[in-house]
Amino acid sequence: MLALREGTRAALNNVAVAKEVNSAEGYLDEQELSHSEGNSCECRLPAVPEAKQKEKERLPESFDELAAHLDQEFGRLAADVEQMAKELREAEKQAEQLRHRLLGGRSF
Repeated sequence: MLALREGTRAALNNVAVAKEVNSAEGYLDEQELSHSEGNSCECRLPAVPEAKQKEKERLPESFDELAAHLDQEFGRLAADVEQMAKELREAEKQAEQLRHRLLGGRSF
């Protein structure tokens, strides 16, 4: 019982120390942030990464352009689905023919 109590007390002390360290680090981070905001000579990186800017360039400017683009994409997807369905039907026919040959005309 005493060992359990000492273990709990040690764990609580470690948590208290960790909280103090974390709060001290947070305070230092805030100080660095406020110090860098006051420095007008500091160079800053652009807020928007290059990839996001490229994505914005591809966005259509009107709803009509967006509708045309989406119609084209959905048309392509519908053609892909139709082609896949055709290939699936052909594969099912071939599987049935192969099964029929392997079983020698018998069915189970």
